[in-house]
Amino acid sequence: METLEGRPALDVLQGWVAGGSHVLRIRDDAAAIFGIVPCSGSPTTSRAATPWVAMISTLERDDLINLVWLSRLQVDVWQRQWPVLQTVCDTRNRFHSQWLNWLGFERQGRVERFGAAGQPFDLHVRLGNMGRQPTAGGLQ
Repeated sequence: METLEGRPALDVLQGWVAGGSHVLRIRDDAAAIFGIVPCSGSPTTSRAATPWVAMISTLERDDLINLVWLSRLQVDVWQRQWPVLQTVCDTRNRFHSQWLNWLGFERQGRVERFGAAGQPFDLHVRLGNMGRQPTAGGLQ
């Protein structure tokens, strides 16, 4: 996180919490928490933000499909405010990578040692006015 953001991880996490996170509830149970955090640091990250999400692993298939479709709408809303959206994805997480691709993000590089375990993560970027429309395919 420090490598990507250029500031201590604790500062980044505190910004996430203060940045207006939201809880998605399905049938009165919390299913996911999500939000967006402005990127700070170098001039290349101006007008850029990082969307994030954490969801429970026990979602039923239909609920997961609904969450995926809702995420596209939310990313489109964020894109209106932030010309550049960027996020990282654990290279071992194929579903997350496919989801980001379906959302219109493109792989732009790699952070070789990210997080507490120092695992490789891919950097994904989505630029505004891309004109891409979601399709039902692409997620497996």
